[in-house]
Amino acid sequence: MLLTNCSVQQFTAGKITNIMSTDSTRLEFLFYYGFYLWSAPLQVLISCVFLVFYMGWSSMAGAATLLALIPVQALITKWLNNLTAETIKKTDMRLELTTEMLRGIRILKYYAWEGAYHDRLDAIREQELHMLLKRALMQTVQATIVTLSPLIVTLVSFWVYTLVSPTPLTAAQAFTGLTLFGLLRMPLYMIPSTVTMLVEANISLGRLGELLALEEVRLPEALRISTDPEIAAARAASFDAGYAGWPDAQGGSEGGPLAPTRASAPTTSRAGPAARGRG
Repeated sequence: MLLTNCSVQQFTAGKITNIMSTDSTRLEFLFYYGFYLWSAPLQVLISCVFLVFYMGWSSMAGAATLLALIPVQALITKWLNNLTAETIKKTDMRLELTTEMLRGIRILKYYAWEGAYHDRLDAIREQELHMLLKRALMQTVQATIVTLSPLIVTLVSFWVYTLVSPTPLTAAQAFTGLTLFGLLRMPLYMIPSTVTMLVEANISLGRLGELLALEEVRLPEALRISTDPEIAAARAASFDAGYAGWPDAQGGSEGGPLAPTRASAPTTSRAGPAARGRG
């Protein structure tokens, strides 16, 4: 991309580097795990149908428990979305300052500004680490809820079954129910994780779209590289007559006329005293 000066001021080198490394990776992960957005709810639905078949409608108490946990997961996902956006801003600031330091390292050393820049960079990094810590804590809470959800659902379903069912809970029903509840563990874990990936990818996609929508330098048509052989041949440098000469060891000159030809690739012309003796 050949960005204009105004576009470069909007997107610094540090921000572009962050988009290339972090945001592109988040979009890549979404393609890896995005199919869980439809497959995980389908697995949950099938497991619930089998639970109703083996344990009766008392298993719907567990399903109600799952529905009660959905608002909690949605709230945590919203907090993670806000924390992710704030963390990206801090990362952009850190990379921008690091790039500025590396570009002006000579001036920085000449005026002994290492301490000042170190303090600025350390302060930004501390803010970034604080945001990362809060984000990690929220992810831990989310993972804990997801991990305990099948156990809670199992306990609630068995408890309700013993209260409302006229027949006792048999070993076949209990172990079958435990197996089906165990099948809920993976989709229940992947649904909030995939939603978090989707939220992060949405933020990254917006940042990438802003970068691709920036104004670029419009080169003249004559300077654009064309893959068309006819256009490339028409733009190639050519000459009809010429003479090349250079001094020899005895103080004389050697050389001769050049045959008319057409260059197959762009050439650089020279003029003035430096061009004497060069074809």
